[in-house]
Amino acid sequence: MDKLQSRCARLLGLDDSWRVESVDLQIEDRRVEIHLSHVGSGVICPECGVACGLADHADERRWRHLDTMQFTAELVARLPRSRCAEHGVKSIEPPWAGKHSRFTLLFEAFAVEVLQACRTVKAAAALLGLSWDAVQTIMDRAVARGLKRREATPIKHIGIDEKSFGRGQDYITVLTDLDGSRGLDVAPERTQAAAESVLATLTVEQRQKVCAVAADMLPAYAQAVATQPPNWCTTSSMSPSISGRPSIGCEERKTSSFRPRTTTGSRAPSSSGCSTRQSFLPSSDVASPPSRILT
Repeated sequence: MDKLQSRCARLLGLDDSWRVESVDLQIEDRRVEIHLSHVGSGVICPECGVACGLADHADERRWRHLDTMQFTAELVARLPRSRCAEHGVKSIEPPWAGKHSRFTLLFEAFAVEVLQACRTVKAAAALLGLSWDAVQTIMDRAVARGLKRREATPIKHIGIDEKSFGRGQDYITVLTDLDGSRGLDVAPERTQAAAESVLATLTVEQRQKVCAVAADMLPAYAQAVATQPPNWCTTSSMSPSISGRPSIGCEERKTSSFRPRTTTGSRAPSSSGCSTRQSFLPSSDVASPPSRILT
């Protein structure tokens, strides 16, 4: 392996099971192709992680990599396929890319940074030189990786709110961690089914730790929360947001008024002129309301 191929292997972070065969510079197409080959006879089954024999190599594939100077860089390789006694013949996942992805992990990480700096997916696609669908797929994959890494930590205060997006009356339902200032999940529409779907993403342990829910005043949200564990203190807020807890503007909304849980809730008049929070609680909690509420 010459010096250029050796350096490319180091830059790509390849181990001893992969080798850089050639680096092809195509001036007219403004592209650099890095051809890789798998060496060795042993592979790991992608399904069970058991070491097994090498079956063969799949057809040649390409992955978009970070640009080199002003040239587009692509990795070209034939992935080895394992022969597992339990799962049969399977293509292994390359160390430089995710399963079924046409982009390297480093390129996807760069694309996510571009997405964060742009207002729209279309603008990011123009900067990256990709189609809208390709950039959307990269974003979906990044979200899936983040959700897979996210730990089911206890959440005391959650928020459910509607958000409009796009043109016209298009809405989504947003579930947020008010203490952690982060979004937990979203669902299309602003219906009871949408609220129930985002609440279903919480684990049983997380639901047991919830102390209070700041929800939009839509009856659909109240009905969705009414089916949750009785330890939840549900209050209607003006606008719970990802940036922090809802802003409380009057003393009545600080102390709240506690009533038996209903499917729609009732709103008490406010002497200070701003809407009061509604609370949906079991009848047994009317005399002794929980001490932990959103303030």
